[in-house]
Amino acid sequence: MTAVAGGLYVLTMAVGLVAEIGRIGFGRLHHVLYFATFAAALAAAWMEFHPGLLVTIAALAGMPVTRPRTIWHPALAACGLVGYVAVVALP
Repeated sequence: MTAVAGGLYVLTMAVGLVAEIGRIGFGRLHHVLYFATFAAALAAAWMEFHPGLLVTIAALAGMPVTRPRTIWHPALAACGLVGYVAVVALP
């Protein structure tokens, strides 16, 4: 489950990066991916607990507070990715 959640996270980050660089609005698609990513992260934490997943979940929980096209939105996304890296690097 953690691999699926991590894959969704990377996909959501890629869509966000394309939207940021290309100035393309993915609106609903990005929000659907965000919801699926958050749900998958919660499921992964429940099924295969690892402290790194808490970092990811905290970052995902903070995303709605940050505004797109500010430094805080991608910075928080990068912090969430660190949680998945910790899961892989520190089993």
